[in-house]
Amino acid sequence: MYNKIAPFSIVKGMYPDVQGTTSLGLFVLVYMDERDKEIHYKQNVVGLKVTSKPLFLDKYSYALPNHRVKFLDKDSWVQCNKPIVLDTEKVQEIGVLDLGLRMAIYRRFKEFLTEADSQMLDNISVRGDK
Repeated sequence: MYNKIAPFSIVKGMYPDVQGTTSLGLFVLVYMDERDKEIHYKQNVVGLKVTSKPLFLDKYSYALPNHRVKFLDKDSWVQCNKPIVLDTEKVQEIGVLDLGLRMAIYRRFKEFLTEADSQMLDNISVRGDK
């Protein structure tokens, strides 16, 4: 099952879009069941959506310029607040991000996770009044 893809690989795979239609998209991998010792049914990977449409950018987007990521057809952005679960068997690696981009994407993704953590904690009452 494990086909040597790893975090920071860019893969193409099918995903449901906002209208519920299945579309082909690009994703930066951030998690793999295969590498998690506590997961026994190793079927999935988690990727962050990659887009070439500037309309969808926000503070959690990070640029993947074509001159740095030559295997992309055009300038693109990884959307660090758009994680998608994909079937490991249905993704295909198209390239791997260079070391210089990895830490920046990691930090942007951590910003999103910190915000998500904060929003969840806002709705957990330690006094039992919510």
